Amino acid sequence: MATLVCELSQGSADFRRLWVGHDVRAKTRGRKRFAHPRLGELALDYVAMRAPDDADLTMTIYTAPAGSPAAHALRHLTDRATTPAPVGLGTTVTSRPPPPDRR
Repeated sequence: MATLVCELSQGSADFRRLWVGHDVRAKTRGRKRFAHPRLGELALDYVAMRAPDDADLTMTIYTAPAGSPAAHALRHLTDRATTPAPVGLGTTVTSRPPPPDRR
């Protein structure tokens, strides 16, 4: 990395000025593409929010644009998750209750 920065600095006054300023901002929103093994490619919008009292903690929320192929694929996935699936000999697994509150 240091070699690359050195080369870029030697070749560009603009790069030197920007590098010294370190005016870097985290990207807090956008669209990411995921390759799901069953659903294929999912394009999801995201918003990342940094915790005000902990710079190392970021919460990222992903959403599928309404009416998009990703929204339809995720709806299909959630429909399958709420349908009981046969397991073993005559038993079924449905959604699990949340874990107990351990406060």
